[in-house]
Amino acid sequence: NKYSSYEYKKKFDEQMDALGLRILEVGGDGNCFFRSLCDQLEGSENNHSFYRDLACNYIEQNKDFIKFFIEDDQNIDNYIHNMRKNGSWGGYIEIYSLSMSLNINFYIFLLERTLYIVKNHDLPKRNVFLSYHEGQHYNYATRINLDNSQTQTLIRAETIPGPCACFYPASGTGLASTSVTVCWRW
Repeated sequence: NKYSSYEYKKKFDEQMDALGLRILEVGGDGNCFFRSLCDQLEGSENNHSFYRDLACNYIEQNKDFIKFFIEDDQNIDNYIHNMRKNGSWGGYIEIYSLSMSLNINFYIFLLERTLYIVKNHDLPKRNVFLSYHEGQHYNYATRINLDNSQTQTLIRAETIPGPCACFYPASGTGLASTSVTVCWRW
């Protein structure tokens, strides 16, 4: 990483601030993806194991399809067994599984890089905004109101045009050349 921890956090905060968003941190115990999702949907991280179970159940029910996306030639049943363990890191397979299970789309921000959109629904129940840090930790993003308070429940995807369109950061952020949207639609 080209930044110190302090510089990294400051730059990411500045990037999100330019978009009217703030990163809210969750625990870093291997459950961060599930914690971030749970906190955004329920207002607390406490029920994160429910979302892990939901993802694993979806993977199990659709393993004939999902097995092709498991890395390192791992057996799908072993993958599911390991993912059910508290502290196992969730990734793109769990993101996809929860997108499908919950009828939600994901918008995942990275520092000075692509905004990843996992859009499986034209009319989702919800859009979930996450931040992904240094390839190892998820937090979630929330809107900053004019009075600097946080709005946890409504961040509207209409601010990001089109089904899988380009993401245009606020002018002056220095991100215009690095922010091209990638859309995962399975």
